[in-house]
Amino acid sequence: LYVAYGDAGVRILDASNPSALSFSGEVDTPGDVRGVVVKGGYAFAAARDAGVRIIDVTNPASPNEVDSIETPRARGIAIDGNYVYVAGSDSGLVVIDVTNPASPVWVTSSSEFYGEGVAVNGNIAAITKWDGIKFFDVTNPMSPVPMGETFELTTGTAGLTIDGNYAYVSDFDTLRIFDISDLNSPTLVSSVYKGGEWDGTVVVENEFAYTVSERDGIKVFNVSDKANPVEVGHYDGENSSRGIFVNEGLIYVAEKTAGVSIYRNDLVTSVDDKTDIALNSYELLQNYPNPFNPDTKISFMLNRPSEIKLEVTNILGELVATLINGFYKSGSYEINFNGNKLSSGIYFYRLSTDGYVSVKKMTLLK
Repeated sequence: LYVAYGDAGVRILDASNPSALSFSGEVDTPGDVRGVVVKGGYAFAAARDAGVRIIDVTNPASPNEVDSIETPRARGIAIDGNYVYVAGSDSGLVVIDVTNPASPVWVTSSSEFYGEGVAVNGNIAAITKWDGIKFFDVTNPMSPVPMGETFELTTGTAGLTIDGNYAYVSDFDTLRIFDISDLNSPTLVSSVYKGGEWDGTVVVENEFAYTVSERDGIKVFNVSDKANPVEVGHYDGENSSRGIFVNEGLIYVAEKTAGVSIYRNDLVTSVDDKTDIALNSYELLQNYPNPFNPDTKISFMLNRPSEIKLEVTNILGELVATLINGFYKSGSYEINFNGNKLSSGIYFYRLSTDGYVSVKKMTLLK
């Protein structure tokens, strides 16, 4: 987990075991870090008056700042492909080319639009301002095209997300959903009370929208019917929830005064329903030896014929090797993995089949 820690910069946590977070490393950048995204071993932190700070996180235990881009008051940050999008206050939407993450390049900005929050998904980007949202067509990220805007917001907002043809916006104490299928004419579809104050945000996974609402904790809404979002879960735990990330029903929350908390959405049944089937289908074993240099054995058992994929990723989630991708008969298997071309560090191997994934961690020590 890469966490924006305000005046303390960026901190990195090992969340490979979600029930036992552990500290990995930190770097105290200049400025007040409000958001962070990661690509290719580099983190990009929006640090308000200190602009965008570029941090080498190749070794998560020892991150170090290597560069900066002086965008005025970088308040929000998002990433899609080879481009980072920044809500740069008076600079509006700032686009940075990170094709080479070690040497990012300021591409353009739209200073006629004030930027406070930012989101991007595919060909659509958006920035929020005090009373509305401005949308952009970023089919060509080098030249964003201003499109429609909406002014239905109550006041300034910190966070929004774009998912398909809809934008989900945290507007003070309200979750608002906009239809953006016509970018020139975004339309408010629905709104629902979520509680909270200024610095809320929202993320979407499958049929659920997850909101953080500061002192009102986190709330979960079923948004399968966009015109009628329904609150289905609420957890008011540690004080002042601010940032949120969701992956397969696990909810990672940055708490303003209490570090990072992890919650589980027990309403996510699609994964659980497949779990029993998958566990009866195969078992992934711990590699041996572990730590290893440079060879290790990865074993697994299939109780029925299956289409399977066995992949290795680095700590940033980037694919470094595909060991298996095809149909295997039932039985026990042992696969050799050679890390001769990789650097020392933590890696993950992942076996997937039947819509279920099993992941284990291994360590390469050279």
